[in-house]
Amino acid sequence: MIEGTKNIHLAIGGPSGAGKTTLVEGLKRSSVGNRIRTHVAYTTRPRREKEIHGVHFFFVGNEEFPKYQANPRYTHFVKARGNWYWHDSEELSNLQDQSGTIHVFTVTQTHEFLEKQKSIPGLKWIWLDADPDELRQRLMRRGDVDVEKSIEHNQRLAEQKRPSLVSLFLVTKTHGISDTVQEVLQFIRTLEQEVNNKSIL
Repeated sequence: MIEGTKNIHLAIGGPSGAGKTTLVEGLKRSSVGNRIRTHVAYTTRPRREKEIHGVHFFFVGNEEFPKYQANPRYTHFVKARGNWYWHDSEELSNLQDQSGTIHVFTVTQTHEFLEKQKSIPGLKWIWLDADPDELRQRLMRRGDVDVEKSIEHNQRLAEQKRPSLVSLFLVTKTHGISDTVQEVLQFIRTLEQEVNNKSIL
């Protein structure tokens, strides 16, 4: 880490099965792992078999959702695939300190990224993708309740116009995500160098 660097803000996006969660876990095990801070979103989406409440998401029942939506403490409400996602504004309060923390969000919708970018101007979007057949196989392996619905959602995501918003586009490989982790680490190093050069100027 470059001394005195500002925080890095990353949004990890991509279709279902592209490897978003696996990438974040890989970053946590990497050389910058002690600086990674993931911001766990709340969601009304049903919990998958291997997901842990408070680690992957805070899972909230649909009957409880209105009280969160009515509470000004919660922000960045986005609906995707019939489910709501949102964040705790108090948990986001230290985004702009100078600790050199790497803040990581999961963001798949263009309007969601634009909404977050309003309050986090330096947010960089990293987009993951994979071969459609590979995505289908991954969804089946992880036990998605409705694989076809996930595939339809992925197709809608592909139609969204986001090229000018994405800072780094990566295709995840069949054999693992280690190469992707290394590419993201290089991207982080580049961002830190840019910040350092600006501070010198």
